[in-house]
Amino acid sequence: MTAAVQAESRGGAACSRLLAASRLLVLILPQLLVVSATAADSAITLVALMFLMYSWLADDWSWMVRPAVWMRWALALWLWMLIISLFAYDIDHSYLMSLAWIRFVIFCAALEHLLLDQVWLRRLWCSAAMTAVFVALDGLWQYKFGADFFGYERHSADRLSGMFQRPKIGSYLMMMFMPVVVGMYIYFAPERSRHSRLIRIVIGVVIMVLMGTIFVSGERMPFLLALAGCLLLLVLSSGLRRRDVLIAGVCMLVSGSFFVNPVSLNRQLSTVTDIKQVAETAYAKAWSRAFDLGMDAPWLGQGVDAFRFACNDPAVGHADKITTCFKHPHHVYLEWFESTGIIGLIGFIGFAVAILRIFLRAHGSGQLSMMNYGPLASVLLVLWPIATAGSFYGSWRACLFWLMLGWGLAAVRGVQGRI
Repeated sequence: MTAAVQAESRGGAACSRLLAASRLLVLILPQLLVVSATAADSAITLVALMFLMYSWLADDWSWMVRPAVWMRWALALWLWMLIISLFAYDIDHSYLMSLAWIRFVIFCAALEHLLLDQVWLRRLWCSAAMTAVFVALDGLWQYKFGADFFGYERHSADRLSGMFQRPKIGSYLMMMFMPVVVGMYIYFAPERSRHSRLIRIVIGVVIMVLMGTIFVSGERMPFLLALAGCLLLLVLSSGLRRRDVLIAGVCMLVSGSFFVNPVSLNRQLSTVTDIKQVAETAYAKAWSRAFDLGMDAPWLGQGVDAFRFACNDPAVGHADKITTCFKHPHHVYLEWFESTGIIGLIGFIGFAVAILRIFLRAHGSGQLSMMNYGPLASVLLVLWPIATAGSFYGSWRACLFWLMLGWGLAAVRGVQGRI
């Protein structure tokens, strides 16, 4: 008898309804992330609240009494965020953001411990795969004709937006790429099917569509991270045949040559120029300012989500560092240092290492070829120290990150038991 069944027997019909509603919200999250960041964040908050209600009705707090290592680090980070908010640049904003951040941790625990069994893992994969392919086709249509299926025009000459209000279609598809592609190999198992050639052709076409859209989207970091994910798959693949991975690589190259045009090619190749002149880029100037703000309060930081307010303030740090300001520093580790100081940064590194250990243990046990690889690989790519990233505190990218983390942890738990 599973933990969910045992809990429902104690909590009755109310638990069953909470479980069904929570699973439905998780199932449509890939679509909500496309429609509205507010809708996705609201769904995550509702799932977290319903999970707490479920735990109360079923009298099942095992996930909190014996928390996993990653959750211990996350809870420690949350407590530290609350403490440093008392000394923050904007106390009220920092405290509210810190208080609300716990919803992501509870949501992730809900996915790992209750909501995603093997049946619902597959359903979530189907939902994500269909959404990602549709989003990619919509982006390619916009690339070709200037407007997508719904009439939304492209963001600029070298940037696509698809159905999103801002140019983040590449980021969305990058996060979905590994779960979708690896899931197709696992669930359709071409090496064991009578239609193996047809299945491989379909998988190859999907790879071409996804990678082609990421390439022409004009988002350079998502494209580089997607390539890095494929390289990681080639190095670590055990359940997947390396021949299949190499075929996938060929499909990527074909998609790049098929969709290439001077504008998109120049946009991607400009990455090389930016690397050579990284100190002059807007991102580098924002990183410099984030480091400057962090050094102004090295132990406690400026407070959660303080960069958007403190960046332009000449009274904080060195005024000569104020050159380029965004809502966040576009670097996850600098954001934690600037917001929560050295102690908070150490806590976040501990959190990231805990996730890395789960990934490595899954690989070492020979279960990396299961569905756990794709979502966890996407998470690790975002945590790569040299990658530019969105805010970790309450943005659209945070919702996408925690969905992938909970998805991957649930898959690992389903295969190996608790880690």
